[in-house]
Amino acid sequence: MRIEIVTDNIVVMYAPKELELAINTAPTTAPVTCIALPERLIIVDTGIFVDVLANFRKEMEKKYNRKISHLLLTHLDWDHMFAMEVFEDVKTVASEHCIENMKYNLTEGYLAKENLVEFANNRYPKHKEMRDLVINAKLFLPTISVKDELRIGPEENSLLFKVVGGHTKGSSIIYSSSEKTICVGDNLLECYPPLQHEFNNPISIYKQLEELDIEHVIPGHGKVVSKDYIIKTRKYYEDLEVFLKKSFSEDLSINQIQEHPQLPKYFAQGSPGWKFSCRPTDNWLQYLIEDFYETLK
Repeated sequence: MRIEIVTDNIVVMYAPKELELAINTAPTTAPVTCIALPERLIIVDTGIFVDVLANFRKEMEKKYNRKISHLLLTHLDWDHMFAMEVFEDVKTVASEHCIENMKYNLTEGYLAKENLVEFANNRYPKHKEMRDLVINAKLFLPTISVKDELRIGPEENSLLFKVVGGHTKGSSIIYSSSEKTICVGDNLLECYPPLQHEFNNPISIYKQLEELDIEHVIPGHGKVVSKDYIIKTRKYYEDLEVFLKKSFSEDLSINQIQEHPQLPKYFAQGSPGWKFSCRPTDNWLQYLIEDFYETLK
């Protein structure tokens, strides 16, 4: 596993680089976060690699000499929760909307057993180990449902679990004021462009985050960044909004917009580790522009 020490009380883990597959890099770019409170440990998201996560749990409980009490899920995409069986014995927290969505998916959607086999075959047609990992995931419903927000831990060191929407309707952030650190899930990506499943205008979400006292930002994918990354992402959307609204008055098509020389460039494009998507056949930046175009129009 790859470890990043964020603060004395916060550690981020990524799956080993050798597990990365070019056809989908999402599983090895998604961080798992351990936050040490005075009498307990909190885990944020799980990734998909059960054995790696089990080792991480052992190391963290040994390092801090305390037990994990809660698993907090920023959202319920597969690459953030498929190793949740490692924490069957702790309280599991997710937003109300995410839990309702998971209930559906476990019975009728892609998490139902027969559909999960198809999902695994489509994602990893040539990689039996990854297919088996997906098909054999032991999934369960979170035990604590949050409509708006929840605080965990003693007041001076408490964590704020807050439902903000954005990437998905039920996406949530986890904020530690004492550590000046925030886990934002897929509302912010460091190695890919932002991607929203249920698109709305994300500018207001970034403005909310900017109001917090933050030094460390743990994204849904990629390395830990600073608050400046949130500000730059918000400014990109604002510039894109101005450009798109201007394009409406000029009656430009979406194809003309995508090829326009004045189309704002995403600030992180070309940085180390940058990819246009976790899959080589996709371009999330193109999707982002198309979806924002339709939303504003």
